[in-house]
Amino acid sequence: MPSWECYTKLPLLESYLLMHGKIKISLSDSAIYHIDASTYFSASVDACLLVCKFSPADFNLTSRIYNNLESNKLVRTIGSRSGILVSSVESFERWRHLLGNMNNWRSGIKHDCAKVMELTQEGE
Repeated sequence: MPSWECYTKLPLLESYLLMHGKIKISLSDSAIYHIDASTYFSASVDACLLVCKFSPADFNLTSRIYNNLESNKLVRTIGSRSGILVSSVESFERWRHLLGNMNNWRSGIKHDCAKVMELTQEGE
């Protein structure tokens, strides 16, 4: 089975996972290992190693996250669910029933509650 490894910044990886859910990459397995960039690269960035395995028969929308390159302990699983990138697949699945109608998704409370709520500043 072919595999692929990539050192990247975490925001780029999030974009990859979102794109993966939209273009149907034949990904059978993936894992993300956080890297202490200051130790290995003398850089102050949030970095990780992405390891992917591909198979034409598979379509996996999740990626396991580990704290470092040597760790075998799973921190959490991220993935694409209902067309959005979720930071914890386990938590999302547990609370999925609260999602409601995704066709009317709003990104901010000020829009959703504008007709019933007024914000005023108090103090300086």
